[in-house]
Amino acid sequence: MCQRDSASASPTRGRGVLRTRLLNLTRSPSRWKTAEYQIERGQALLLLGRFDEALSAANAAQRLAAQAPQVYLLIGADSDVAS
Repeated sequence: MCQRDSASASPTRGRGVLRTRLLNLTRSPSRWKTAEYQIERGQALLLLGRFDEALSAANAAQRLAAQAPQVYLLIGADSDVAS
C-alpha cells in the first residue's frame, strides 16, 4: 500500500511545486512555440487559478496544433472551472 506523508499533500506545497514547474517551463524559449509547452503551461495556470492566462495558453496551443485533443480538453476544463 502506498503511503503519502501529510507535507506532500498540503495545498500550499502543491502550489509551490506548480509555480516552480511553471518557472522552469518559461526558462526554455525554444519550447514557447510548441503546443505541448502551451498545454502544460495552461494546465499549471489553471491549477493556480489564473484562468485568463490559462485560456490564453490554450488558444496559443490551438493555433499551433488545432487537431490536438488536449487543447480542447484544456479549453473545456477552463470554462468548467471558471463557471
